[in-house]
Amino acid sequence: RIIIVVLLAYYTVQKGSAAKQKNPPDSWPDSVKIFDSTDDVNGINAIVSAAYATNGGNDNHGQWSLSRFAFLFKPGSYVGLEVPVGYYTSVLGLGREPSETRFEGGGKQVYCEEGDKDDFTVGALDTFWREAANFYTDADYSWWDGANGMIWAVSQASPLRRVQIANDLLLFQYISGDPAAGYSSGGFLADSTVEGEIQLGSQQQFLILNSTVGGDVSGGAWNVILAGVSVASGIDSECTQDLAQIVVNDDTILKRRKLRGVIKPYIIFEDERFLLATSTGDIDFESVLILSPHDDKNWTQDDIDAWLFSPGIYDSFTDNQILMSQSNFVLLGLGLATLRTSLVVAGSGITVAGIIIDAVAGTTTLMSWSGMNGILTDVFFRIGNFDNNVTIDASANTGLYATGSSLLIENVWIWRADHDINGQVTSQSYPLNTAARIAGRNIDALGLAAEHALQFQVHWTGDYGTLLFFQTEYAYDSLATFDQPGYFVEGDNHTAYGVGVYAYFRDAAANISTAIKAPPSSHFESPFSVFLNGIGAIRHVLNGHGAAVGPNTASHIVHICTDIDSTSSSNGKKSKFPPEFEKDLHQMAFVLVVVAFFGLFTTITLMRRHAHKMLVEDNDVDNIVNNQVVENFRSQIANFSDESDPAFELSISLLGNDSQRPVRRPPPAIPHHLLVLEEEEDESSILTSPRREQSYTISSSSSHSNHDSSLNDDDSPSNRITL
Repeated sequence: RIIIVVLLAYYTVQKGSAAKQKNPPDSWPDSVKIFDSTDDVNGINAIVSAAYATNGGNDNHGQWSLSRFAFLFKPGSYVGLEVPVGYYTSVLGLGREPSETRFEGGGKQVYCEEGDKDDFTVGALDTFWREAANFYTDADYSWWDGANGMIWAVSQASPLRRVQIANDLLLFQYISGDPAAGYSSGGFLADSTVEGEIQLGSQQQFLILNSTVGGDVSGGAWNVILAGVSVASGIDSECTQDLAQIVVNDDTILKRRKLRGVIKPYIIFEDERFLLATSTGDIDFESVLILSPHDDKNWTQDDIDAWLFSPGIYDSFTDNQILMSQSNFVLLGLGLATLRTSLVVAGSGITVAGIIIDAVAGTTTLMSWSGMNGILTDVFFRIGNFDNNVTIDASANTGLYATGSSLLIENVWIWRADHDINGQVTSQSYPLNTAARIAGRNIDALGLAAEHALQFQVHWTGDYGTLLFFQTEYAYDSLATFDQPGYFVEGDNHTAYGVGVYAYFRDAAANISTAIKAPPSSHFESPFSVFLNGIGAIRHVLNGHGAAVGPNTASHIVHICTDIDSTSSSNGKKSKFPPEFEKDLHQMAFVLVVVAFFGLFTTITLMRRHAHKMLVEDNDVDNIVNNQVVENFRSQIANFSDESDPAFELSISLLGNDSQRPVRRPPPAIPHHLLVLEEEEDESSILTSPRREQSYTISSSSSHSNHDSSLNDDDSPSNRITL
């Protein structure tokens, strides 16, 4: 026994120690560079510049690169750095707070210029797939007259999070001599502080979440949403024909986000150890499995709490999918790690963040999410061919299919390519039928873009959905017969702010009946449609409301500036309860009514039974009388009464026999010498009462002289009948 116990203990210890990862790791993959503030500045600049030469530069250089990079900066002060951020690159501070990693000394510091400086009509329109987060910067470079600070001229899939900016933040770029600023189609900023102003410039649309601005927020082309944003100079919602600036202070939506804590996990370095900050608390890197593209793909979730995908491209998965079933598990990518597979999320409380998911041939659903209370953030779906080395005949029926309830979707873009490594995409190549199908209840989407699907861009069937910011383009290669809403809602009690649907029908003149379709219980604020170019048209914005946009219309953009409650319905009342509770309250009310009904029914039934029992117990005689008792009674009565006497017959009829039920009728006049026994209620009710034995006395009147006076003696045994 001792030997067995020792062996089991040894096995347990070995298994436990094998499951733990080293913290800090012995080494990181080559695509991850970790810098310390004591490192040589020139050395850091050289490493960063080499990566940018591969993945950045003018003419959108690096857009289809297979390289991926992550630059992680430990807490400390970095002076004299220039960190241009190209495609598939992460620049991240490692402090618990943004102020702990500091880029100081002025200059450009961390920045992103537009991808095409030669053609302002392209500008930053293709400046995708990069990120920066969790640092302080006092960048003060003068990009053009009156524009000093940090530049981040990007479009979709390029989030800026948890940054403290000492000067201005420029979200577009103007090249001196151009007739206009470079076009841009962003974008996402969250959980940040800008001490100067934010200049949106040419941004077609932008979402700013939970941030503080010391100056003004200016510019923007069509759709700007500020949710939970404090602006020192003050800011109000406004809607015109050309621009909707929507200020959202909906406590319900913002509180739900705040209650989740950390939305996107981030890495912390403190006390010479690495931690992963998540919505459920810090995870020690002993429980984080660091992955690289060349690893065996049979990864486990046993004894670990997170997967950290280092920068790279991951393919050749077993069964062409990754299954996540462990509750509260975290999948985090660095350097826009790219997974060529589908992802199945089945556990509750799971977070998936910071990755690209590329479709391969025959994909049914790129991501299927059935788990509850999850977080999906900074995840970008692509359907196309993005690899020079292989030909990928990519396709998918659905990009994102979400059935789990209470999911938070934040800054997600689902993109069927309009261009890829081979140039323009035509003839409905790389088919994607539905970009996003959202069927779960109480799902929040804060920053959602879906483009170029061949049928539905977003099909939302779940109840109590909430959306802040939506941008979509119809497929350029749509057929002439195509007519589907770009934002299609079938779930009840839907709320949406800033829904924009854009049309560029390049190959055929499709005509869309309505850009947005939703049931009467929905609420929309400032929805709009835009005609970008080409042929075809959108005839209405929302459920038949709003004018048409097309090549020959008076305007190429139409906003509905009045709040649309219940669309065409007369019932515009909004619930005071948060949407995730309202339906529960209805169900609880129904249950309470049912319980109250059965409680009342049961109470009345018990009261009736109790009253009936008391009535039975108070009766003088049972109705069910044994025939022998009746005969005995009959013979005893015969001793002092003639059977022809009407009183005798009445007595027997009131007692009842086998052939006669009790009757209620006034008795005829009877001699005073006979006490008539009263009948019971009925036989069926008496069966429910306990059997009793009781004596009754029959006496004659003293005025009857022809009977024995001894009958007046109540104690005489001969005068008593026992029933």
